[in-house]
Amino acid sequence: MTWQELAQQQGLEVAVINKRNLQAKRFDAEYYRPSILALERQLQTKTCTPLSSCVKVSDGNHMEVSRYFTEDKDGIPYFRGGDVNDFFLENADPNRIPTDIYEKGVMKRSHFFPEDVLLSIVGTVGSVSMMTDGIGKATGSCKIAILRSENKRRARYIAAFLLSRYGQAQIERNTRGAVQMGLILDDMDKILVALPSGLLENAIHDIIGSAIIMNRQARAAYGEAEKMILDAIGLNKYDNENDAVSIRSLSDAVTSNRFDAEYWQLKYDVVLKRIAAYKGGVSTVGEQFTLIKNNFKPDAGKIYRYIEIGDVSTSNGEVGYTEHSMDELPANAKIEFGERQLIASKVRPNRGAVAILNDHRGYVGSGAFTVLKENGQVPLEVLMVYLKTEPIRDLLLRYNVGTSYPVIRDDDVLNLPMSLLNEKDTAEIVKNVITAHKNLMEAKALIDRAKRAVEVFVEKDEKAALKVIEDV
Repeated sequence: MTWQELAQQQGLEVAVINKRNLQAKRFDAEYYRPSILALERQLQTKTCTPLSSCVKVSDGNHMEVSRYFTEDKDGIPYFRGGDVNDFFLENADPNRIPTDIYEKGVMKRSHFFPEDVLLSIVGTVGSVSMMTDGIGKATGSCKIAILRSENKRRARYIAAFLLSRYGQAQIERNTRGAVQMGLILDDMDKILVALPSGLLENAIHDIIGSAIIMNRQARAAYGEAEKMILDAIGLNKYDNENDAVSIRSLSDAVTSNRFDAEYWQLKYDVVLKRIAAYKGGVSTVGEQFTLIKNNFKPDAGKIYRYIEIGDVSTSNGEVGYTEHSMDELPANAKIEFGERQLIASKVRPNRGAVAILNDHRGYVGSGAFTVLKENGQVPLEVLMVYLKTEPIRDLLLRYNVGTSYPVIRDDDVLNLPMSLLNEKDTAEIVKNVITAHKNLMEAKALIDRAKRAVEVFVEKDEKAALKVIEDV
C-alpha cells in the first residue's frame, strides 16, 4: 500500500510541498494544509496586493493603562483584543481611560479614527471590527492591529475581505506561537488581498454603511426600552450614596447572614427604595418566572450544542455555541434548554450577560446560568432589559459570594424585587426589544452579503459579486 493510499484510507490531509516553496522558518504541517492551499490557489487567479500595501498597518497602545481605568462615562473608550468580537465596534463594552491619558504623546499613535479596520491579532485572532464616527474618540491595546486606508471607500472592502474565508484562511495560516497564538505585524505583507474595480468597492462600502445604520437603529430601539424602565422606576437619574459609613443593626446582619461591609453599601438602599416605591406594584423575579435547573440527561452518541457564559454577548444578547459529543461536554453542562427561556449569568452578573432563547430547544447550557421561563404577567423581554440596566447590574453585585471566584446564587435572582409596569409600557418595551433584535439581524445579514460578495468575486467575477449585493 502506497503512502497516498494509506493517507486516503485514514482520512488524512496531506500536502506535498516542493522544498523550493517552503516558507522560511515555517515547517509546521498546519501552514501547508491542503484546504488552505486550495483557497490560496483560487485567490491567485485574481490580481492580488499584499495587505500592507493596501493599508497603513500599526498596532495599539503598548503602555500599561489598566491602573487608569475609570468608571466615568465621559472617559475615552479603550478597546482590548476581546472587544473586537463584533463587526460593529459600537456594540462593545470597553473599559475607559481619562482624557489626559488618551492625549499623552505615547498614546497618540494608537488613536482610532473613522473607517479604521481593527483586527484582533492576539487571543481572538481574526476578529474584525470597523471604527465609525458614532464612537467619537477611542483607542486600544497592542492586541489590535489598526489598518488605515487612504482610500476611505476601500476600507470597508478590506474589512469584508478579511471577514471572508479567503481573508480568514490567510490569517489562520500566518498565526503563530506556542503558549499564546498571535499574528505579528511583519506578516501582514503575506496576506494577499484581491482588489476589484471601484464599482464593487463602492457597492460594498454602501451595503456596510446600511448595516451600520441598521445596527444604530437597533441600539436606539433597545436604549428606548431601557429608558422606559428606568424612567418608570425613577432610576434613570439618581444620586448614588457614596458615604463610607453604613450603620446597620446586628439583627439585620444575622437575618441576611452577611457581615461584610460591601453588602451594606448605601447605594444599594437607594435602588431598592426606588423599586419598592413604584406605585404600580412590586413583585419578585421568582413570583413572575419559573426556574429551570439541572434537567439535562446526556444521550450517548449525540452531538450537543453547548452554551457557556462567554457565548453570550453582553452588548446585544446574541448567543453563540460550540458543538461537543457527550464525552466532550464540560462537567458543568447541567441544563437542557427549551422554547422561550431567559438565561442570566451568575458569574460577574454586573457584565449583563443576559439573553432570551427563542429557538434553542435541545441546546445544553452551563450550570452557571440562571434559566427562567414566564409564568406571570411580566414578559421575558421586560426582564431581560431590567436585568441589563446599570442600577440592577450594580445591585446584583451585592449578592456576590466567594473570593477567588465570586458568583451569585439562583435564589438571589429569584428574590430580586421588580416593579410591575403597566400594560402600555410593557407592550412598548416588548415592541422595542423585538425591533432591536430584528434590526440587528438585518444588519448582520448585510455584513454577510458583503462578505459573500467578496468570495463570489474571487471565485467567479465582479458581475456575479455585484449580483449578490443587489439581490434582496
